[in-house]
Parts: sequence; structure tokens; C-alpha cells
Amino acid sequence: MIIQKLNLFNIFWGLYLFEFITPFVLILNYLTGIDVFYLIKITPVLYVAVIFIFHLKNVLILKPISILFIATGILSIFLGIFFGNSLDYKFLMHVYYATIPIIGISFGYHFARSLNTKFYAFLLRIFNYCFYLTLIVLLIYFYFHFITGQISYWGFGTDIHILLPFLLNQSKYTFIFLSIVFVLLSGKRATTLNIFLDLIIYYSAFIFPIKLKSLLKYLPFLIALLAVIIIGAQQGAFVRLESSLSFNSEDEYSTLVATGGRWQEVLGIIEHHSKNPIKWLIGAGFGGRYLWEIPFGGYSEIKHYAHFTPIAYIFIFGIPFTAVLYIMFIKIFIKGWVLRKNPFFILFCVSIFGSFFGANLLVDIKIWVFVGIAYYLVNSKEKFTFIDFL
Repeated sequence: MIIQKLNLFNIFWGLYLFEFITPFVLILNYLTGIDVFYLIKITPVLYVAVIFIFHLKNVLILKPISILFIATGILSIFLGIFFGNSLDYKFLMHVYYATIPIIGISFGYHFARSLNTKFYAFLLRIFNYCFYLTLIVLLIYFYFHFITGQISYWGFGTDIHILLPFLLNQSKYTFIFLSIVFVLLSGKRATTLNIFLDLIIYYSAFIFPIKLKSLLKYLPFLIALLAVIIIGAQQGAFVRLESSLSFNSEDEYSTLVATGGRWQEVLGIIEHHSKNPIKWLIGAGFGGRYLWEIPFGGYSEIKHYAHFTPIAYIFIFGIPFTAVLYIMFIKIFIKGWVLRKNPFFILFCVSIFGSFFGANLLVDIKIWVFVGIAYYLVNSKEKFTFIDFL
């Protein structure tokens, strides 16, 4: 049974290498206009398949968040039918949003319970390979954006914020420095914020309480980091972040630029729920949808989710569910803060932080695996102490 578990864990994390289909598909689309975005869905489907197969022979571990999704999910099925929502793809996607937390947390808890020094070394190799692939992808993007100009859009998302905690754990300072530089050059606001949160959480364990020895040890790196930030600011690396800070709810163009259309999603959900105020409490149910309108160009679309994850949960499940869920996240965060050097705990924190400007909790089952690992960390006496000595 242990061998079977390890094999499935190997397969699951090995699949992470296949996620690099996504950036190559994006670059191909930018350069040629060829639409092969269906390839992006292959890896997420495989993740879910591996976890489903795993639970055919392993008990489903239920944690408070899992129970919350089960109870609310069952209610949302009946609400969807009661509200007359169509039983279509959007309905099934809502079922998916409610299912991946349940099985993802269980898989993560099982994984954490089975993790040992040998497997962690394997995991580090996977993440290091992914880092090399990320650098290659970004170099290709930089060439076609900054040099040839064939890719005009500035903003290329990566998973460096997921890889960075493991680079920090290995003290690979050159790679850490490159991560910061490359993310700033990539122009992606979400990834930039995430990597800085990675750094803040990790180094807070060494710097606070502030000691002269800690400052002297990390002073060269801090100076280099400050230099990168200053130079980056001078070269316009924070232009997109500055546009977010210029948000003005009374200026439609400002809100569109600052949030990339996300504010219009919020307005669409407010309008939808305001027509039937009970939905603020119980949500729209599975299959619910609202009208998303862009104020310029007359574009509109029927949507079933939002990029601000808390807003998406309010839309589907209601305010009480969303409040309870994030209180549970905060409880894990508080209990686990003493473990803030641990890369898995950092990933938990950054993933929940990222949910405030992305739909990661809705679509990425890896996030829920991190939540399951965090649950184990805060409840286990072992705490993966071997990680600090690799």
C-alpha cells in the first residue's frame, strides 16, 4: 500500500512538469494566432484523475473545510435546481469547484503523512527542473517581447511563486535573485506580489526579532534586492502595479485598467444578487450565472465565476459560506505561523493571498493539496523537521 501511495505521489508531482504546456501554448498563440488552448486543460484533468484513483484505495480524510464544502455543495445542487439554473457545463464547473477542495485536502494530508527525506529530495529535483524550464520560457518571451516586438502584450504569468519557497529552502541565492529579476521583467502583477510575500514570510523567521547577526548574514542579498527594485521602478517594471493603485470606482476606464475587468465582474454579481437578495446569504446555486459587461466596446458575456475568488464564492455559495471559509484559513495561518520557514506552509499562505486577485482556488487542485499539507503541519508533532537539514 505504501509503495502504491508513493507511486501515485510521484506521478502527481511529476505531472507538474507538464504544466509547461501552458506557457508554450500562450507563446505559440501570441506568435501565430493558432488556438490550441485545449491542451492547457490536459494537466489539470490528469491531476484530478490521479487523486481520484488514489482515493479508490485510500480513505477520504475529511477536515473542517472539506465538510463545509460537502454540506454547502449539496445545498447548492438543490438551490441550482430550485432557481431554474441550466444543467449544463457551467453547472458541472460549479460541482468541480466544490469537489476539488474535498479530494485535494485529503490527498495533501495523505501526502504529508507519507513524506520523508528521500521523497522530499525527489520533490526538490522536480521543482528545480521546473525552475530551469521557467527561465527558458521567460527568456523566449523576453526575446519576442523586448527584442523583436512580435509579442506586444506585457504580462506573462509563471509559477515562480510556487518554486521560490523551495529555492529559499535550498539557499540557492543566485536562483532567488534571478527569480525576482525575471518576474519583474515579466510584468505580471499577481506573480510579483506573490514572490514578495514568499520572501517576507520566509525571512521574517530570521530577521524578527532583529539580530545583528541575521542582518549581516542577509545584508548583501537585501542590498541586491533593493537595487533590483529601484532599477526596476526606474525602468517601469511596476507600471502595471501602479495602474492597480490608481483604481477609482467612479471612473469606468480606471477600474477596467486597474483590475483587468475584474471590477466589472464584481458589479455584475452585485446586480445579479440585488435582484434576489436572499442569494447574498445562500448564493446563486450550482449553474448560476450573471452578466459581465465591459463599459467600452459594448462587449458582454454570461459568466459563472469571478477572478476574485472570494467574490466567486459569494456568488455561488453566499456570504456566510465565504466568511466561514476564510476564517478557517486564518485559523490555519495563525496556528502554523511558527512554521513559516517551511516551504509548504509558505505555499499555503501565498495561495490564499493569491485568491484575492485570481481564481486559483476554483480551478487549481494543487492549491487544495497545499491546504491539506498545511492541515497536517499544524496538527502534527513532526512538522517535517528534516526539511531544514536537506
